[in-house]
Amino acid sequence: DTRLKAIIRHTDLVTLNPKEATADDISALRSAGLDDADIVRLSELIAFLSYQIRVVAGLRLMAEVA
Repeated sequence: DTRLKAIIRHTDLVTLNPKEATADDISALRSAGLDDADIVRLSELIAFLSYQIRVVAGLRLMAEVA
């Protein structure tokens, strides 16, 4: 599925190498069938989950030190 592949590619990109994301990456999502609202929701979800993962990693580290 082209749409799913574009979403996964974008998720990997902004999670692992956010500085490398460009306007062309947003265009690729649009070309795969996502509209602007979909792209915003996807970005919010990625950011929220990334934040949660980092918080959990920090809490685990604190628990190991204690």
